[in-house]
Amino acid sequence: MKNYRAYGHEPYKIVMVHGGPGALGDLGYVADKISSSFGVIEALQTMTTIAELIDELIEIIDSQCSVPVTLVGHSWGAWLAYLMVAERSDLVSKLVLIGSGPFESDYAKQIESTRLARLDKEQRRLLEDLTREFYSKVTNDKDRLLAEIGSIIENADTYSPNDVDDGSYRIKIDGDMFSGVWNEAEKLRSSGVLLDMASKLNCQVLVIHGEYDPHPVAGVIEPLKNRVEDFESVILAKCGHSPWKESFAHDKFFRTLMDAIQ
Repeated sequence: MKNYRAYGHEPYKIVMVHGGPGALGDLGYVADKISSSFGVIEALQTMTTIAELIDELIEIIDSQCSVPVTLVGHSWGAWLAYLMVAERSDLVSKLVLIGSGPFESDYAKQIESTRLARLDKEQRRLLEDLTREFYSKVTNDKDRLLAEIGSIIENADTYSPNDVDDGSYRIKIDGDMFSGVWNEAEKLRSSGVLLDMASKLNCQVLVIHGEYDPHPVAGVIEPLKNRVEDFESVILAKCGHSPWKESFAHDKFFRTLMDAIQ
């Protein structure tokens, strides 16, 4: 499978990195929407370890883009973009972290309880059953299970859904990638290695985060703001984890993103 999609025209100076891990094509709508003004590469993750994913992202930028680029990551993709910049800061002039996971484990403890509090009893029971089956050693249906889990979680993560239909951009859900990569990523966070990488960032960093996002914004801003020299944050009101899917925040999100790119 080709590991990127191009939108707009050269030079490609914007690179989008989707979340998941394993949500291939999840930033297609965002990439397409801004491509009327900028050439955009949507990087698609096809590897199964973080080291391989970093190398893959570097190769995509090296081969397809006019460097330095603005690197935009969402959710897990924000971490991957951050880790790549720590390794190859010469390729990136600005790093944009959208709905990033918290960089310290203490903040991460809030995510599950916040989500569960937003679900009714039946949704919580279904989420528990699907999650148990997903992590079962005997299941062969991880892609479907992850998609169903993601649908429930998206309901909890969204403040006021709009009518954006981004499903046509999605390529696949990869449950095996999620299991392997996320387990590795969690260890990076719990060990403190993830946050230590902040000292290697030599570019502008912008955090865009919804105030309703279960991933606590303090867990992104507080650890980074004193470790990154050129740091800025924008908190979007009435906005959850994916701002382009929000009724109230959609337009402000794109204005903020376009301003950052320009």
